[in-house]
Amino acid sequence: MAPELVLNRLKGREPGARVLDPMMGSGTTIAAGRSRGYETFGIDRDPLAILIATASSTDLDADRLARDAAAVLRKATNIERRLDARCDFPGHCDKDTRAFLRYWFDAQSRRELLALLRALDAIKPPTETFIKCAISRMIITKQGGVSLAEDVSHSRPHRTRDTSPVHPFDLFPRSIRHLSDNAEFRSRSGLPRPIIRAGDCRNLSRFEDDFFDYVITSPPYLTAIDYLRGHKLSLIWFGKNVDQIRELRSTNVGTECGTEDQRWDSVVDVMVARPERMSSRFRNVTRRYAKDLTATLAEIARVTKPGGRVVFVVGDCTLRGVDVLNSEAVQYIAQQVGLKRTHRYVRALKQKHRYLPPPSVRTENDQITQRMWNEVIVSYRMSA
Repeated sequence: MAPELVLNRLKGREPGARVLDPMMGSGTTIAAGRSRGYETFGIDRDPLAILIATASSTDLDADRLARDAAAVLRKATNIERRLDARCDFPGHCDKDTRAFLRYWFDAQSRRELLALLRALDAIKPPTETFIKCAISRMIITKQGGVSLAEDVSHSRPHRTRDTSPVHPFDLFPRSIRHLSDNAEFRSRSGLPRPIIRAGDCRNLSRFEDDFFDYVITSPPYLTAIDYLRGHKLSLIWFGKNVDQIRELRSTNVGTECGTEDQRWDSVVDVMVARPERMSSRFRNVTRRYAKDLTATLAEIARVTKPGGRVVFVVGDCTLRGVDVLNSEAVQYIAQQVGLKRTHRYVRALKQKHRYLPPPSVRTENDQITQRMWNEVIVSYRMSA
């Protein structure tokens, strides 16, 4: 989500006003809201999203980061020299996770990544968070990262080589400098500290009714973007195994798992332009999305103050040759939960901003290229 979409809706100078993003991703809403002086709250199920959002919205002590990162690299260099070539995996890895790492990382990258992570044992938050974010940034790239994949940042990793073009020790200082140079918040900013937690947008029970003044978020699009597919390459190094990530993916909003429950057909019929063209499996997947989106919007309505503002940034797309109007599903459900629309506009997504396979395997008119074609920004006010 573009930061200006958030900033344009937050006036600033509203003491005590609270902003929530219950599907925060990398934390655009959190950082933008904090920069305007709001109390900001972020929720996500993706552990890497939590790491990135925390780093992007936390005050950075650049001198401390530089010192600690240099110490980590020195220590990691010594650790790597002593590593047994047969033991270049994190301790939590089971057989399937080790096979995953062998496929996506060459032996040198595995040893250097493992050494960097072991060298973090004496580093404390928040610097540890920044360094982990820098390590992840070497992996989650479009190209030129330390894995054997390309297009990882676009959530469609594909292996293109047998040896990494660059290894972690070489890239680590550059990644640290980039993070430091681009940090939005510096030490002693005096701004309210954000509250970022692991959680599910379908269940916001940790928050009281009528708690937030603003909710600004971008709901997951129906099966269009699976961030965890790419994030898995980092999360494996941060304590997750492949089964845990598979379970998380299968239970997310927008998953390709379905339900045969026909109670959600009224939403499906609104959001699909030609429902008769849907296969039974695709209808079931869409029903599941409608169910999850309904639960999400009901919770958002519950925690928003009467008169509070809610903004959704949602993409319409084409899947399996069927136009899926996610924005119409949001509108239909919003009316049911007491949200009154105040503004709506559409902007086309630029080709370079889409999450797609690399250009070498695309043609101008193929189905993937046409998958996501616009972004709809809809503003609501919560009924009194």
